[in-house]
Amino acid sequence: MKRYRRLSERLHADFNQWRVLLDHREDYHAYVYPNRFQRTMKPAMILIHFLTILALFVIDVSKSSSIIWAVLILGTLAGFALAYPKKRWLSGLYYFGCFAAAGFLHDSSATGTYAVLIVITFILSLTLRPYPLTLEGWKLHAGFLSWRRRLKRGKWYSKEAHRYDTESGLRLAEFALVLDAGPQLLKAMKRRSGGEALQSVTARISQSAVEGLVYSQKGWPICLRILPPGAAASPAMEAAEEGTAGGTGAF
Repeated sequence: MKRYRRLSERLHADFNQWRVLLDHREDYHAYVYPNRFQRTMKPAMILIHFLTILALFVIDVSKSSSIIWAVLILGTLAGFALAYPKKRWLSGLYYFGCFAAAGFLHDSSATGTYAVLIVITFILSLTLRPYPLTLEGWKLHAGFLSWRRRLKRGKWYSKEAHRYDTESGLRLAEFALVLDAGPQLLKAMKRRSGGEALQSVTARISQSAVEGLVYSQKGWPICLRILPPGAAASPAMEAAEEGTAGGTGAF
C-alpha cells in the first residue's frame, strides 16, 4: 500500500505540474490561436435562422396556432443552443428543428434555398475548430503524423546510411508509445529481431513514460501480449501494471 500511495502521489503531483504549465497560454500562440470567427458565427447564425423561419411562417402560414408552436419550439431550442455553445448536439438539434420547420413550407419558393443554407450551416458548425493551428502548428502536426506512420510500419533509418538501424529503433521506442504507435513498432521489431530486441526495449523505456500510459490505457494490453515473458518482469512494467489494476486514486 505504501508503494501504491507513493506512486499515486507522484502521478498526482506530475498532473498538477502539467496543468500549471498549460495555464501559460502565451507559450502556445505560435501553434494555435482562438477562432473568433466561430465564436461570433454560431450565435449569429442561430438568430438569423430563427428570424428567417419566423418570417417565412408569418408570410406563408395562415394559422396563428402553427406560428405560435414554431416560435415556442424553435425558440426553446435556440435558447439551449445559445446557453450551451460548447454542446454541439444542441446546435445540431436546433438546425434539425429549423430544417423540419422549413419542410412544412413546401409551397414557398424560398424553402429550397433555405434548406441548402441549413445544411451548409450544420456542416460549418461541426467542422470549424475553436482553436485552429497556425502554419507552424500544421508543420509540427504533419511531422508527427509522418513520424507516427513510419514507426507503425517499423521503419527507422540511420543518419549515416539508408538502412534499418535496430539501435535507433530502440531509442525511438519511448516516442512510439507517446504517439500511440507502440504495439505496431513492437510487432515490427518482433518480426525482424525476435525476443532479444524486445528485451532491450523494456530496458530502455523509462519508468515515468510507461507509468504515463496508465492514464490512457490505450494499446497497453496489446503491448503486454506482444512482449516476451521476461520483459514484463522489469520494474517499469510492474509499476505500470500496478497502476492499471487499481487506478491512481489521484482524482
